Amino acid sequence: MDKESFYAYAHEVIDKCFAIMEAADKEYASDADKFANFKWQGEAEGRTPEQIGITFMLKHVRSLSRGVSIREPMEGRICDIINYALLIGGMREEAAQATTTVSSFEWPPIYLGADRIEDNEEGC
Repeated sequence: MDKESFYAYAHEVIDKCFAIMEAADKEYASDADKFANFKWQGEAEGRTPEQIGITFMLKHVRSLSRGVSIREPMEGRICDIINYALLIGGMREEAAQATTTVSSFEWPPIYLGADRIEDNEEGC
């Protein structure tokens, strides 16, 4: 795929992702606090809202890595991953704006099937 074709594809996917996020807002978000459900779930589980978002995102990453998607096309899983990444980024941005220092965040270990993937020093 040439660069121009890729960017056309990427714009199309991002537009779909945004449409999915807007539709999900009606069910999962309030106008007052976009991250209210993540905060509630985090409080209930003793975890941060970001950790809740990562857990939800990893469900889709695992499905994508296994090539399995029964309920929705893989493109929908890709959009879900992108949207959760944006939500996690938004939560981090909100935390940064609320304090002068961003709270420390420890990435949980990632499990994909039987294999465990450890973060490298850069957190990637």
